[in-house]
Amino acid sequence: MNFRNLRNLALGAAALTAAFATSVQAAPNSETVVFQQVRGPTIKLTYAGTTFLVDPLLGRKDAYPGFEGTLNSDRRWPLVDLPFPVAEVLKADAVIVTHTHLDHWDDAARAALPKGVPIFVQNDADAATIRKDGFADVRVLTENTVFKGTRLHKTGGQHGTDQLMSSPAGPLLGQVMGVVFERPGSATVYVAGDTVWHAKVTEAVTTYQPDVIILNTAYARVTGFDGSIIMGKEDLRRAYDLAPGAKIIGTHMDTVNHAAQTRSDLREYIAASQMDPQRVLVPADGETYRFADGHQTAPTAVAHKAQTSAEENKAIVREFFAAVERQDFEAIASLTHKEFMFYPQLNQPIRGAAAFFESEKPGFAAFKGFKFPVERIVAENDQVAAYIMFDGVQSSPLPGLPNVGARLHNSMLMLLRLSDGKIIEMRPHYDREENRRQLLGKPPEKH
Repeated sequence: MNFRNLRNLALGAAALTAAFATSVQAAPNSETVVFQQVRGPTIKLTYAGTTFLVDPLLGRKDAYPGFEGTLNSDRRWPLVDLPFPVAEVLKADAVIVTHTHLDHWDDAARAALPKGVPIFVQNDADAATIRKDGFADVRVLTENTVFKGTRLHKTGGQHGTDQLMSSPAGPLLGQVMGVVFERPGSATVYVAGDTVWHAKVTEAVTTYQPDVIILNTAYARVTGFDGSIIMGKEDLRRAYDLAPGAKIIGTHMDTVNHAAQTRSDLREYIAASQMDPQRVLVPADGETYRFADGHQTAPTAVAHKAQTSAEENKAIVREFFAAVERQDFEAIASLTHKEFMFYPQLNQPIRGAAAFFESEKPGFAAFKGFKFPVERIVAENDQVAAYIMFDGVQSSPLPGLPNVGARLHNSMLMLLRLSDGKIIEMRPHYDREENRRQLLGKPPEKH
């Protein structure tokens, strides 16, 4: 079925002028679609005031170790920080997760996103995974889903070459989806997602005839295999030739360890191939494009205030305790100030992230697989209070606490202060005697 009759047929090339230039006026009865590159695979699309956040990767620079068995696996990622505060990224009406690999749905996103935000996923398995993270409104996308007047079509893809998908790596790469966004009077946008060029991509382009095609073109590599697990520069050319009236956007670059293609590489290829630079776009992080029924306005580099908001401070604290739960020292260090102080006692601080981690390591080791979720959090200016639950089973002895197998389930209040977007002070408050009672197997006191 051809859905082209849902929007104006006329296409026109808009002049790409300097940043902050005057927008091209939309045709009567048309609505501007706003695209924003956030970082890596993370983008935002706004239709008629409804904003979709796609594939949220919100962790700080170097938050995660390189993907094992991939190109440059010794490099931590994200390679760069977000271009603006997390609180700004979170301003969305719905979230779309094309698949649940860490670079599309990371710990920081799970911690920072509101638990009631609508989240669209590709299948029941991904829905179950995200519901386990505490999200209440998780919906499986179909080929014809409508959200606030915008129609969403699930499309297919393949996260690697045929050789890769038939190897033991295939199940790890798993299933992926793309999404076509349609609304009468607005540009149709196709987000292909993490896929190589595939018959399902061709089908999506020919079926929906999008005005804008967004491709993940970092050419990410798995060691020991030819080819890649997502698209590259030649695939950008394929889309350019297949859809001569569409704008093509290359994204997902300069962020993950296993990417073999950069923005600079892609721009050089576009120039060398004599592709129309008004049709082929390679946005910087934070850059915005506006499309009025296929016509593109000038790109805008969005400026943001440097100060950290209370909402961003809460997101930083959630990310910190997620790093503590997975015992990721490098992530902990990246989130703490160089003058960080931890106060296990009233006036006896432990100074520095390394000393904090060493002081807590015996406890971490004694409760393998412990859970440490932030249940509630409030913030005012640079101060954050987090109500946290601890749940774990003692797997090795501690001094004076030999009862291996005892369960510890308690709550604590953490008071934190932040400076320059990093945690500079942390003070825990909890019932030490109640912890000892549980670990010694003593019954609760009667009152």
